[in-house]
Amino acid sequence: MRSGKSGRPPVPKPYQRLYRLRLGLTQQEWRLLSARAKAVGLPPVDFARLMVLHLGIALPRPRLNFQVLGALSNIGNNLNQALRAINSGRLSPELRPSLDELFSLLREIRTALVS
Repeated sequence: MRSGKSGRPPVPKPYQRLYRLRLGLTQQEWRLLSARAKAVGLPPVDFARLMVLHLGIALPRPRLNFQVLGALSNIGNNLNQALRAINSGRLSPELRPSLDELFSLLREIRTALVS
């Protein structure tokens, strides 16, 4: 014969969840919440709790972003070579403002993809 209680041990007082939050979602909101939770391997309720408490869940970035970053890096390398050609006198200096603007746009796109 076993002595004592069987089953799950009680949760210590500081970790007991005593309050419930009833939350209404549209079908589209529920699908979005469920998809994001699945992407990080959590049940929707745990994902929502962490999001509400600002514990910062990092969603995985799509593989496409890394491919695009690689392509942008190649473009940046080509622009850098063009700037070197301008500095050495092999290309017209009139192109420099356009190339500088392209570099700026590349930085903005890269930041948008990474964040």
